[in-house]
Parts: sequence; structure tokens; C-alpha cells
Amino acid sequence: MAGVAGKVALVTGAGSAGGIGFATARLLRAAGAKVAITSTTDRIHDRREELGGSNDESFAKPADLTDATAVTGLIDAVEAALGPLDILVNNAGMVQVGRDTPSLPLREVPNELWRYGLDINLTSAFLTPRRTGPSGSISLGMSSRPRAKPASREPW
Repeated sequence: MAGVAGKVALVTGAGSAGGIGFATARLLRAAGAKVAITSTTDRIHDRREELGGSNDESFAKPADLTDATAVTGLIDAVEAALGPLDILVNNAGMVQVGRDTPSLPLREVPNELWRYGLDINLTSAFLTPRRTGPSGSISLGMSSRPRAKPASREPW
């Protein structure tokens, strides 16, 4: 990861110790970047401790990235702690700890569950890079598809 030393990076979706987001945060930190991490729960503070570094090298804050006000609060807090953002790793979405979301055939998915899926996967992917900074910054979108249980074989 040449070229990231001293740069300020924000990695969203970094709450899981074994996830892509936290693995990316560790790589950025090992390469000398100042790294901010976020997730929807307070477990992000555990990840910050594992990440290491001083208070001016790493930062953690839980945030609901489907809420524009929360995104603004997060970015403001990161920039106050570490400086202006240079890198965004937009990894949040797909699943959320602490929320029981059933796997259902499409015809049985209620509207509110559909909207929730759109919010955590699309709205968060829109709001965060929209707020992160100048055109000279780097923004990277991530995607994965975890499978805690097999998908329904029923097509619709």
C-alpha cells in the first residue's frame, strides 16, 4: 500500500473482527495511514483498541450511515481527530449486528424490510462519499455477500 503513509482514511463497516472492513483498516494502519473506523454498534471501540496507535493515529465512532446528519457528524468528528479525509473505504452494508432480519422469498418481503435493505446497502453508499470531501480524495466501494444460512430455493 505505497503512498498511504500519513494519509487520513475512513473505513466504514469495520465492526466485525474478521470482516473485510477491519482487515482493510489494519492494512492501512500498518502502511502508516491515520485510520478512522465506524460501524453501527459500540463494538467499533473494541476494533479501535485492536487497531492500536495513538489518538492522533486512529479513531472510532459508531454511526448510522443511512442518516445524513449522522454521516455529517461522523465526518466532522474524524476530521477533528485526524485531519481532512484523503481515503474513504465505503464498506458498510449487507448485514447489521443486533438486528434480526429474516431471509424470505421475494413475494413475502414486507415493504419496510425492502426499504431497510436499500438504506443499508445503497443510501449509506450514497451519503458517505457525497460528504467526504474534495475531488482529489480516493473513494473505494466494497461489496461482499455473506451467507449465514442458505438462501431459499424458491425463486419468487
